[in-house]
Amino acid sequence: FNVRETIKDYALSESLNLTGNNDKFLRYFWELNVGRIGRTKKWLPYAKGGKLRKWYGNFDYVVDWSEETIAFYRKNETARLISEERWYEHGITWSMITSGKPGFRLLPQDAMFDVGGASIVFRDDDIPKLIRFLNSSVAEVNTIV
Repeated sequence: FNVRETIKDYALSESLNLTGNNDKFLRYFWELNVGRIGRTKKWLPYAKGGKLRKWYGNFDYVVDWSEETIAFYRKNETARLISEERWYEHGITWSMITSGKPGFRLLPQDAMFDVGGASIVFRDDDIPKLIRFLNSSVAEVNTIV
């Protein structure tokens, strides 16, 4: 049983998002009316890392996902976008910077992520089973991050 190969066999992620200017394009979710957050809105929930949490959480930020801003991300030298076919997919996220063990959490559908909140999207819908495995002591022995 090879943990890396098993996760790799399921994973579809190939990159991470970078806004190129977090001060301009990120807000705390409580700064906005909830009616402005969602797939058909200007702002999306944004996984950006944070303190150790397992299962769910660390969605303090939203990212500007308007058409104009996406055009900026595509043109700017310091910005980077994941492939468009990976947008809005649910998966698993974790904090890249940690002084201890990683905590794996659900990345909800219609959320985005960046380098600090690294994420994986998957081929199938068995994400709860994969999160349970990644947060288990068995996975700790074979750390993949």
